[in-house]
Amino acid sequence: MFEPFFTSKDTGQGSGLGLSMVHGFARQSGGQVDIESEMGRGTTVCISLPKTGEAVVVEQVGPNTLSEEDLSGGGKIVLLVEDDPAVCESTQALVESYGYVVYTASDGPSGLKILQQNTEIDLMLTDLVMPGGMSGISLGKQAKKENPDLKILYMSGHVNEKLGVDSEDLESVRFIRKPFKMENLARELHLALLD
Repeated sequence: MFEPFFTSKDTGQGSGLGLSMVHGFARQSGGQVDIESEMGRGTTVCISLPKTGEAVVVEQVGPNTLSEEDLSGGGKIVLLVEDDPAVCESTQALVESYGYVVYTASDGPSGLKILQQNTEIDLMLTDLVMPGGMSGISLGKQAKKENPDLKILYMSGHVNEKLGVDSEDLESVRFIRKPFKMENLARELHLALLD
């Protein structure tokens, strides 16, 4: 139940990211989350965090530090190409929560059609492995032919040997591995727009 995108709700009733985010926060803080569930009695979620007697000051320095303003999409338009409906819905919700406008497509050919009809799209976020005879890399190459200024961020949950693309193709592109944390996705979208 802590897996990102896992949900027992029907499509359109939730992203399945809540418990994953709670679990990630607890682990980052040196704590843990325990869940007990019993039929007819309900579910208890217990979050344990380490105790400290001192105020904790976190210094954020270096080139990877971005402000909330940096991470804001500011109305930029993203085309999300993802064949899994649940992952598409939850990723769309994440991207929109950072202030982006999101169009969606379920495969490469439909993604290309949307790009041709909407020349104002700033960035394409596409899965690498998709049905329909067109991989994310093929989609990206075709999209760049038609719009050289389009920014692209690739994503995949597959391990490298199952991606079905040459390693040199991945070396020259911006890529994020699924499942991703909210802030990592926001950061990669921001950096992709700067490329």
